[in-house]
Amino acid sequence: KESYKEFVNSRNLLELGTNSAFEKDEHPDSKFTIHVAPVYTPEKAETLRSKKMQLVDVLNEMKKSGKIESDFESQLKTELLSDLQLLIENITNNPFSSEEDYARYIDEIGEFHSITLAEPYCSDEKLKQEFGRYVDFLCSTYHHKIPCVWIRANLWAHLMQRQDKIVRGDNLDIQWAAAYLPFVDYAITDDKFRLLLQKSGLAKQYGTKIYSLKTLKDFLIVVKSLDN
Repeated sequence: KESYKEFVNSRNLLELGTNSAFEKDEHPDSKFTIHVAPVYTPEKAETLRSKKMQLVDVLNEMKKSGKIESDFESQLKTELLSDLQLLIENITNNPFSSEEDYARYIDEIGEFHSITLAEPYCSDEKLKQEFGRYVDFLCSTYHHKIPCVWIRANLWAHLMQRQDKIVRGDNLDIQWAAAYLPFVDYAITDDKFRLLLQKSGLAKQYGTKIYSLKTLKDFLIVVKSLDN
């Protein structure tokens, strides 16, 4: 607990006994050191939250003004290319003048895009070639069929095509679905998102049974049968 408090207080050095890292401590007097490099200040984190809320507002304005695709398939293609669009926008608008700029880029683009486009001492020609190859990959079916990419694109396409407003929680729901849906047999979410996962066909595609508080009794019956 004390070590966690030190981390929260943004101290840059933690000392932990080995018994806190291993089940059996063969050297009770030994210690190891963790260097902690805080990336975001509370103010920066609040700025990022604010930007995400602004994104929700922008998406809803797009829906109101009709700046969406005419049908679901076209919308899905647009969403599948969103990683490429976001990459281009961030490189254009963000020169990576500091480590914090790069950390913000990784936070916005996602862990998947943390490739070595800017490896040390890379020639301009090699950098151009690597970037070209990466752009080709983002446009390819290899990228589009990655489960997290496919799930995220499908769900955003449905959200953009339906009539009701997008809310901040929609983004969080999509993030967990993209991360876990292919790997779990059962999941519990709110009823609105449960219906979306079923309507989109994603729950069936990955063989995941989705429950909500409204269907919790059914889930408990299933869990009890597993025990037997």
